[in-house]
Amino acid sequence: MTVQTITFRTLERRLRRVERENRVVRRAGAVLVIGVAAVMLMGQTILHRRAVESEAFLVRDARGQVRAMLRALENGTVGLAFYDQAGVPRAWLRVLTDGTPGLVLSDPSGQVRTMLNVQEDGLVGLLFYDRDGRPRAWLNVQADGTNGLALFDESRESRAWLRVLADGSSGLTFWDQHGNAIRNLP
Repeated sequence: MTVQTITFRTLERRLRRVERENRVVRRAGAVLVIGVAAVMLMGQTILHRRAVESEAFLVRDARGQVRAMLRALENGTVGLAFYDQAGVPRAWLRVLTDGTPGLVLSDPSGQVRTMLNVQEDGLVGLLFYDRDGRPRAWLNVQADGTNGLALFDESRESRAWLRVLADGSSGLTFWDQHGNAIRNLP
């Protein structure tokens, strides 16, 4: 072998090593550029995040049927309604304009059957309706701790009221169809 051949082989080895190192540097550079770009893009998203706003949001099932709706009504009431597969509203969680929160449950025809409210004055009430929408029973707890059960006839008149007062005393009152108390137990 000549000196020229040894120099050529040495040069060839050095060139391969430099090329290898160059590939590693290029790959590291590409990863660095992609990483910096990703961080910048994530930063852009965070800096420019906006709220999604609407007067109503709908959730549809695979058939396109509305199954839930979150909306604000013109009068200020806000509610989340859930619909059955036939499109009938069956449950509604809402806050009225005066701040009263409530839950309304309906039967398959859409008739309200149960309503739960918590009023501003502290009264909590659970009202049960018949299939024609008439109130028939009201379970309540008042702000002063009095609680009771009122039963109504078909004309929405109170017919019986069972109560336990805040002081622990109890009472039971019955009314006739004309609204006259016919029995009042302490």
